[in-house]
Amino acid sequence: MSFKFLQISDLHFDSPMLMGESALLRYQAEQRRAFSAAVDVAIDKRVDAFLICGDLFDENNLSYQTADLLDRSFKSLYKKGIRVIYAHGAIDPSPLPSHLRSPGITEFYKGELISMDVPLSDRMQTVTVAGIGYSDDLLPIVERLGEKDAHTVRVGMVYVNPSQYPSVVLEEIYQHLKSTHYNYW
Repeated sequence: MSFKFLQISDLHFDSPMLMGESALLRYQAEQRRAFSAAVDVAIDKRVDAFLICGDLFDENNLSYQTADLLDRSFKSLYKKGIRVIYAHGAIDPSPLPSHLRSPGITEFYKGELISMDVPLSDRMQTVTVAGIGYSDDLLPIVERLGEKDAHTVRVGMVYVNPSQYPSVVLEEIYQHLKSTHYNYW
């Protein structure tokens, strides 16, 4: 049983940075190039899913260039049969702006636990992806995750802001995730 995916997180597209304008423009262009490269790798490697684990961009700070890139990229992935699965981070707008919601995108909203089955078209197999977007109180949500099924690949996506939780809570979250026996976190 296999499930190929590419995971990215914390790109913070178009984030207001404290640097000169020309340096900021170069930095933003590099971010867009890096994202495009990740999409190209996903398509070239024929992954089953493109996972985005939080903070794709900062609130509603999104330039036309970045919005256009995201729209084209999401549509390209969809045309290639690659699901986009997106767990919202602490500063992502929730839900995605309407012009970025393409077919084939599944969003895990802030504080929400979703478990979904992803049928793989080229083989008779189902993958379960459980995701949790950013939450102020993550542990009770994590505790609702189910146990591993021997016949299913299970992938978990949890957005955690370590600066928000004391280390004892982070350890509880980690121990619970470990006990669920997911294939990937």
